[in-house]
Amino acid sequence: MAKENWINKKSMRKRILVIIGISITLFIYLFIRLVYVMIIKGDNYKNQAVIQWNNNVTVSAKRGSILDREGNELAVSVDVYRVDVDLKSLRESLERENMKMTEVSSAVAGILGMDKDEVNKMMTAKLPNGDPVNNIILKRRIEKEIADKIQDYQKKNGLIGFIISPDTKRYYTNNNFASHVLGHTNSDGEGLTGVELYYNKYLSGVPGIKIDELDAFDENIPYETVDYTQPVDGRDVILTLDENIQLFTEKAAQKALDDNSAKAVSIIVMNPNTGEILGMSNKPDYNPNAPWDGDLNSEELQQLWRNRAVNDAFEPGSIFKVITSIAALETGTAHPGDVFQCNGSLTIDNETIHCWDRNGHGPLTFEQIMEQSCNVGFMELGAKMGKETLYKYIEQFGFGKKTGIDLPGEAIGIVKTPEQISNVDLATISFGQTNTVTIMQFMQAFNSIVNGGKLITPHVMKEIAHYDESGNKIVDQNYKATVTDNGVKKESLDEIKNNLNLQLKLMVEQVHM
Repeated sequence: MAKENWINKKSMRKRILVIIGISITLFIYLFIRLVYVMIIKGDNYKNQAVIQWNNNVTVSAKRGSILDREGNELAVSVDVYRVDVDLKSLRESLERENMKMTEVSSAVAGILGMDKDEVNKMMTAKLPNGDPVNNIILKRRIEKEIADKIQDYQKKNGLIGFIISPDTKRYYTNNNFASHVLGHTNSDGEGLTGVELYYNKYLSGVPGIKIDELDAFDENIPYETVDYTQPVDGRDVILTLDENIQLFTEKAAQKALDDNSAKAVSIIVMNPNTGEILGMSNKPDYNPNAPWDGDLNSEELQQLWRNRAVNDAFEPGSIFKVITSIAALETGTAHPGDVFQCNGSLTIDNETIHCWDRNGHGPLTFEQIMEQSCNVGFMELGAKMGKETLYKYIEQFGFGKKTGIDLPGEAIGIVKTPEQISNVDLATISFGQTNTVTIMQFMQAFNSIVNGGKLITPHVMKEIAHYDESGNKIVDQNYKATVTDNGVKKESLDEIKNNLNLQLKLMVEQVHM
């Protein structure tokens, strides 16, 4: 009996030790697990919890306006709304309310004016792994009346998931007016072309954020905003454009397009002393309020949005003879009164190059070869100067490099170096062929002739500004144009200006005869 009691006591001690061992092991495991959860993974779990009970909503900044030099609004942003869908919450509420997705998508499509099949496709979309999509942007830039109808439909049917938030819509007050200068934005309100793209970082502002607490049904708890960061609205960009001058360029460009059955027309009006562009028009143009013409493919749209005055290069033709004339005067290759003989063509390296008047102009003075735009006279000037000298003055007037205009996509053009120029090239370059230039390069060069030799950066931005809380205008930045000397003597510029003024006077007299 004693032996049996001793065995029972020994067995009980073993059990107690096992239980204690298991308890200690469990305690150690729980302790380690607690340390792991609270210390090692604590921040991660905390963040996940915050995500579950908080709703982060980006508050869009209002895009700055674009105005002309007198403060007339050309592009503004108006307040509208967007509809996002938390599909996970919506599916749960559909199951609770015993409703089908097709029923909801059809009703919502009717409110938003969208195709019901397209809406249903969006709301039942799946990820590549087969899982259902949980969040979608259903529609942007809707009016308040439509947004309220979505909210009413959701509440009436006890649904959860449709999220209405503020949005902005870009509006161009005069439709096609200055469209290539202003450009347009994409669906997210970011600049795609023109001033909208070039000055996007100033116009777009900085978005804010609103963090609300959610209840068990993933709805915002009233008056429980956890955090709110105020958005910083975009700056206004005030242009150098003058609305009246721009209107004139628009009408003149359209008339030239129609009267000449032209493929394209560009007109620019610029202040030669400041580089300010007062008017810039390209025809054909487009309406930035509806830039995506449904009948055009992507390449055709790009061509329609293209600002030819900035993005295109071309052989300048006879207007380049002004540069050749200045180079000839500067180097002493020609003098006022010098006589040239035009027989209608010149043969250079066995290639015959014709004057525009194939019968020939006969004897012409230096002034007259400009007046008659005689190709032969300018070929002779080019040959006397040589390719190195002519190239030097082409460079001095800014050809072959960007002007630095504050619009996207500026072209450079093609200017041959002396090593690339043959005798035939030299002849054709002298009267405006072979090399290619841009309208902006030529405007800058001609402005320097008018203003006494200053190459000034062309620009469309006058200033960037915003308004403080009291409504006072604060100028953040004024445009500072780069000014360089073209290296030409005043006497040469004056001689060319006198010749150009005389030609202009003769042209006006011919128009009125």
